[in-house]
Amino acid sequence: MARPFGVGFQRDASPLITAFAVRPWCDHGLDASRGARTLIHQLVIVVVNAYLLAGIPIAFFALVGRLSPAFALPRANLILYWGWFAVTITASAIAVDAL
Repeated sequence: MARPFGVGFQRDASPLITAFAVRPWCDHGLDASRGARTLIHQLVIVVVNAYLLAGIPIAFFALVGRLSPAFALPRANLILYWGWFAVTITASAIAVDAL
């Protein structure tokens, strides 16, 4: 019986080849009982990662503002930029995942 994509396991194949073999017939879909919980969990992970990722440039601007008063921004503006940047990252991550 042929496997999808022509991938199969041979008895005399080395363990290295079988460890990295493509197995497209594995079931990675959502289980019906865990579907909604898994989706919410994935969305929470995306939002938390977006806020962490958005904090990198904001922390850079805060550090530059500490080092030189010419680049100092008010804290309220930094928090506002952090929020909008995180929303942008979250929206783009969801859009890329939807495609």
